[in-house]
Amino acid sequence: MGTSPISATLVATKPAAFNTNFQGGAVITVPSFGVFKIAANINADKIEFITYEDQTSVTPNKSGATYGSFDKVSGDAYFEARLERLNCTEVGSCGWNRHIRAKAKLTVSGGSPTDLQSISFAYANIQSTPGQSGFAGTLVTAGGDSTLGFKARLWQATNGSGGSPASTADYTTAGNWVETTNSNCYLGSSESATTCGTGVAGFTTPPPFLMMSTYTAASTWHTTYAGASYLGAVDVNVDTQ
Repeated sequence: MGTSPISATLVATKPAAFNTNFQGGAVITVPSFGVFKIAANINADKIEFITYEDQTSVTPNKSGATYGSFDKVSGDAYFEARLERLNCTEVGSCGWNRHIRAKAKLTVSGGSPTDLQSISFAYANIQSTPGQSGFAGTLVTAGGDSTLGFKARLWQATNGSGGSPASTADYTTAGNWVETTNSNCYLGSSESATTCGTGVAGFTTPPPFLMMSTYTAASTWHTTYAGASYLGAVDVNVDTQ
């Protein structure tokens, strides 16, 4: 990559030392760069993993955690990403928090996914200075199934009076998030089916899904999370699910 050689320390443990809910894990420490963790459970019917990236020693508040799982029998698949860089000052790489949560039901053949039956999905992104040039917030959700159709929805943050948010405080009021109406219902052969439900609703309470104020930081979340098991839709009114 055109860089000088670097040294790294790798420590592997069974079970994972940083989260004993996982069968095995590894921690990679790269001096002057960061700490990276990964752990996994691999069973006959299910695989899952969790990761954590910590660059706080280099640039404050630059971290993130992810989780994913797939059940080869039920077809249930889960994914979550919690990326924290809102207060990081590195221009172009910081100034945002992103939270992604998805639950899908897949058709399985021979232990491998072959088709999508249903999905429930939410993505939130907020940004602020100094890492970004201004303030903006977006929430995107989607939900439905391949028979009735998939419904996508979009909300954007305001300052409560129709203008753009002027500070991170504007994000924490549920009423400041305004939905842009999407009348489409998506099926394989149509964008205007009439069979969709309402999809995944937006915030009705001060939204911890944005990872602000009272929420579980990725630095803690990745050490205690024991895996996703909820059967219903994703919920953007809760910090963890």
